[in-house]
Amino acid sequence: MTPTLREQVARVIDAHAWSPDYIGTFEGRDKLQAEALAKADAIIALLIPPGYVVVPVEPTEAMIEAGLDVVEEFWFSQPKSADIYRAMLSARPAGEDKP
Repeated sequence: MTPTLREQVARVIDAHAWSPDYIGTFEGRDKLQAEALAKADAIIALLIPPGYVVVPVEPTEAMIEAGLDVVEEFWFSQPKSADIYRAMLSARPAGEDKP
């Protein structure tokens, strides 16, 4: 499984806590990982302001389908761009912008 943005940042902060060569107790490793994840949350919060989300440069197939679903739902009238946008955002890959 691909690590989330949060996990990737935490591993940069303290690679030792995830190392297979870690020497110490499980409790010590858990504490180091928790501290690194907390620091990652703080960094991500600075990079992604409230009300913003991370999306791929190109929409995923699921995002495109969600947008088309809105268009089909409004076949009798013109859907609002904001409705299509929200549907596509809700279909974005999960977890990348959520600590």
